[in-house]
Amino acid sequence: MSRWYNAAAALIGRIDATLPKDADLATRRRALRGKGWPAHEGTYWGRRMWGRAVRDYLRLHGARQNPKPIPANEVDRRLFGGPMDFPAHPDSVRGARP
Repeated sequence: MSRWYNAAAALIGRIDATLPKDADLATRRRALRGKGWPAHEGTYWGRRMWGRAVRDYLRLHGARQNPKPIPANEVDRRLFGGPMDFPAHPDSVRGARP
């Protein structure tokens, strides 16, 4: 892996050593939150590798691997509240204007 991933994994290992062996997932997540700066130093690629290393670490301790994606039609409904309606269109729910 890259040097950024190796730095992130090493930092996560040091943080993990301070946690109790029976720590739950939420405790592990909280322990890692905001602690990545020494590993990624604010760089774009370093932040990407920090995120990947954190996900890999949390997966080892019970986090879901891939959350189920939201279907496209569900995203539209959540964002817009239903099918889009164009009042001037002849097939509109409100009917076409004369």
